[in-house]
Amino acid sequence: MMDYGDTSILSTVSQIQALTKELVKAKEELDKERFSHVVNKLLQLIETLPAVDLSLVEHRAVEPLVQSCAVNLWNEAVTSKNEGTVLVDQTAALRHLACKLLFREGGPIVAEKCKKQAMVALKSARAWLDCGNPSMAEETLGLSEKALGKLLALLVDSSNESDKADVSYDKSCIEKDMLKVLAYKAESAFGQQQFENASRHLQASREMLVKFPEEAAYLSMLSYNCGVERYNGGRLQEAVYWLRQSYEIGKEQHAVSARHQARTLRLLSSAYIDWDPEKYHDLAANTVALANADCSHPAGLYLKLRILLCAAEDDETTTQAALRDCLHHPELTAELGLTAIDLCVKNSRHNLVMSGLRQLMERFEEKTEADSIRLFHLKYLLHSCHLAEAETLVNQIIERRSTRHRFADSIVKQLQSLLWEQASSSFEVKQYEECLRWYSYALRLFDGSENGSEDLGKLFRNRCACFCALKQLDQAKQAVEQAKKHDPLNAYTCYMQFKIAILQENVVYALQALEDLCLCKNDNDMQDLISLAAQLAFETNSKDVALTALEGLVVHSTKPQQIFIALRCLLRLRLAVQAQTRPDVDKILSYLETAHAHLRKRCLEGEGGDAYLRSEIDWFTKVAWNMGLQSESDELQLLRFFTLCRELSSLSSPDTKNLLRQKTCLIVSSAACLQIAKETNSPEARQDRLQEALELIKQCRTLCKELNSCSDYGKDKTSLLLLLYEFEAKTRLGASISELSDLLEKALVFPSADSSMFETIAAVCMEWAVTKEHRQLATRALRAALHKHLNADTLQHQRISRDFHSLVQISLMGNRSGEPEDKAEALHYLKQAADFIDTRAQEKYPEIEVVWLMTKAWNTGIYFYSYGKYDASGQWCEMGLRLLKHLSTLRDNYETQMSSAYSEILSKVEASKSHLEE
Repeated sequence: MMDYGDTSILSTVSQIQALTKELVKAKEELDKERFSHVVNKLLQLIETLPAVDLSLVEHRAVEPLVQSCAVNLWNEAVTSKNEGTVLVDQTAALRHLACKLLFREGGPIVAEKCKKQAMVALKSARAWLDCGNPSMAEETLGLSEKALGKLLALLVDSSNESDKADVSYDKSCIEKDMLKVLAYKAESAFGQQQFENASRHLQASREMLVKFPEEAAYLSMLSYNCGVERYNGGRLQEAVYWLRQSYEIGKEQHAVSARHQARTLRLLSSAYIDWDPEKYHDLAANTVALANADCSHPAGLYLKLRILLCAAEDDETTTQAALRDCLHHPELTAELGLTAIDLCVKNSRHNLVMSGLRQLMERFEEKTEADSIRLFHLKYLLHSCHLAEAETLVNQIIERRSTRHRFADSIVKQLQSLLWEQASSSFEVKQYEECLRWYSYALRLFDGSENGSEDLGKLFRNRCACFCALKQLDQAKQAVEQAKKHDPLNAYTCYMQFKIAILQENVVYALQALEDLCLCKNDNDMQDLISLAAQLAFETNSKDVALTALEGLVVHSTKPQQIFIALRCLLRLRLAVQAQTRPDVDKILSYLETAHAHLRKRCLEGEGGDAYLRSEIDWFTKVAWNMGLQSESDELQLLRFFTLCRELSSLSSPDTKNLLRQKTCLIVSSAACLQIAKETNSPEARQDRLQEALELIKQCRTLCKELNSCSDYGKDKTSLLLLLYEFEAKTRLGASISELSDLLEKALVFPSADSSMFETIAAVCMEWAVTKEHRQLATRALRAALHKHLNADTLQHQRISRDFHSLVQISLMGNRSGEPEDKAEALHYLKQAADFIDTRAQEKYPEIEVVWLMTKAWNTGIYFYSYGKYDASGQWCEMGLRLLKHLSTLRDNYETQMSSAYSEILSKVEASKSHLEE
């Protein structure tokens, strides 16, 4: 024997006591989660608690404690159930705990204890079944069966009178409880989808009904409930089995009322006809006939009618009689009567339907149900296209209403729904006059208390739509005014006003209606209606109205796709106007900016990968690009369009095509900023544009690195262009000479740098700065340009002449002193020019430029002559005469005068030399 010491069993019982106290004393304060936790903990402790052995001292000490916990839990369960203070599953849990503890009690097996255990276990099982937990019920049923088995063993083993006196539970009571156990087991097994076990337990229970016929009603109801559950679940074969069991149990023991039996038979008949109407038709008919014979009920007569209508060929007279029997049953309700007639409708039995409606109306003529019958009648006539009879019935109903007959609100709503539905059907097939007639009937159903009703507003709008379709615009206008009176803030009302104005070619009224429509911000349909308004304006060639409608749609719509479509239409309209008149560029820019804002928002929300969105981005990008190309005459517009083009393009996938487009946009925008800065008179605005140009240049270089196209200076000229733009911007911003010199040095090392770039650098230096350092930069740039020209395969004499011209001019400009040494650089460039003309020009050097060089040389020589600088004068004049010989048509104009003057200069030079020698 195992020894359970104090530490083990006493500790466990103490924990059970504490948890029991928590459940009993504070159960209402426990939330469901804590209650479940305590119950689970108690179950674990009880499982570890051994059966009490009264031969052990320690066990005898805890035995009353265990009994006390069991009693407290049981009493609490009973009290809670009566008071309804806890949930049913919590009551079942309390009973279950008490049961488990009770089966842990020790001592001899006596009848009283077994009786108590059996009762507690049976009631615990019932509690679990009632709260829908059949698996837990199965456990306690096993305990109950065990206790009843012990009781039965005690009864059989009793051999003397004293023993029999101790057994207070006779065999009959034990067997009756066993029947309950079997019935509960059947219910538990059914709840766990164990249908074979459930059937086996039910059959065992049925075999015991011979001794306990009073339990037949319970078993019959149990089988009936199982049949209902299977029928509702669509398991018709199983439903048939359980319903037959229910009926047979009630029939054998005569313990079930005829009404209950008839109800079972009706459901059984329904199961047959639903299962296979052709195969089980006769069986279903016989079953319902038996039900009607046992207890006549309208539901049984309805079922009989249904079975007759399911037959392949039925006797009209028999079916008429079945319908008549159903409709004349004393317990028939109007609802069931209409269900029977609806059955005839579904089977396309017009004569039966009309006959049934007539009989039903005769029966309920003076009752409130008559309105429901008229409603059904009208619905049938409309749906079966008996429109003339339907109109007659509608007039009767309206006349009845006008005589102060009170219709239920639900009936009026359904009547209105039918009339509106029929009107809508007429409108769809373009029967507008017929549609108006049905709406007129609906209007007559209003009793005047509905002023301000949205339904009335909608009805008048629908009538307005009919009048518009019939081109009866005056009546349409009256109808929409009525709609405005009842529902003034409705978007549909504003739209109908707009439509009438468009059809009447009243632009002012149309624009006012459109403005009212845009104010209906609380109407969910407002956006779609603005779209329709724009479409209608297009169709009627009202372009100004269409533009206003589309602009309103862009402002008010919350649907991205709708916004993009509207913006597309707006741009197309504006661009179409552009071909005829001066375009409204500001409007076009605003549309593109709006498109960019919405597209950017969608991309930030993670929709950038959507194919539709990408197509929209591409479309608006192309528009911005094309508009930029058409804006060459306006640098500011060009800048805005190409900026938008770049921003739109950046929203699309970063493929090479898009990056190249962005690069082009940045280059063009940089150039535009420089041009705008050149043309502006405001120093602040000029500085802002130049700074903007530098920022764009910086972005472009970053983009070029991404494209890997700026690393090879020998192939890509973007870097040269950016360098040139940077030089110009920084020059105009007053950058230091060292910074500008660094930029020029970068340009000089570019193998692909051409002469025009250096010529532009020189021009910028001379245009925006007049210091000596800037002239030196300009001179370096021009020398580089000249070097490029002279080493080219094809000589460009015009540009070469221009470079020599600029070099001479800059050299002379920076040296205004009278000393020959200061003008030596200019003479050097003149000699280079003369050498080029002599050896390489081949008479292609522009004569006007030769004249200019000659004149500069001669005048400078004369200048020195006037100041007595005869040697320098001779050198410069000699250069002039050297250039003179390259003139053709103009040579005669200068040669005589220059020759005589030069002779005089030479004599002065000789005289000067002689004086120095003396």
